[in-house]
Amino acid sequence: MTQGPGLPLTTGSADAFERFLGLADRANIRPESLVDALEKSLAEGSRSAGAPPLSDDELHALEAAHIDMSGPSEDEDPAPWADALSQILRDSLSEDQAAERLGITRSALRARLSRRQLAGIKQGDDWRLPTWQFNGPRALPHLKDVLAAAGSLHPLALHRWMTHPDPELSLGDGELSPAQWLASGGPVGVVLDLVSALPAAS
Repeated sequence: MTQGPGLPLTTGSADAFERFLGLADRANIRPESLVDALEKSLAEGSRSAGAPPLSDDELHALEAAHIDMSGPSEDEDPAPWADALSQILRDSLSEDQAAERLGITRSALRARLSRRQLAGIKQGDDWRLPTWQFNGPRALPHLKDVLAAAGSLHPLALHRWMTHPDPELSLGDGELSPAQWLASGGPVGVVLDLVSALPAAS
């Protein structure tokens, strides 16, 4: 299944994305710290002469996640995943921002997160909420059903899928992302079938 511009969410790429995210989880570090360290180490040959050295915090983030500082292997390039994760974290709301958007309290927002009525990315003691799941001052139609069908799919992988056009979701001459499809009133059934078939969804 192609996803339009950017990285396609194929079985191989989704598995690689999950492994990348798992590094931060196992090392108990904030994902954006790992992204910053990767971006700095990979940008324009950062290991070449004259490049600024990594800070102690960035080195710790990479080493704690068991990232090989000699660079990616021939068949793996972590840079696209670092870029993708960085973009996803930027395109999200804080708990206070999300609560204000929905017109509810922060505690009510956390209750929705715990019941999987909203998708969130844990950042230390706080949550970041991707904006694709909001439709004006309300949650996206059928969001709870989509999250249930996504099962164990990581919220960051889900974010990429929900925001990229899918050829199975066509309206007129254009392809819509699952989020756009649901926001436009499209039937939820086709979206549930598609998300259930994604790698790691169960």
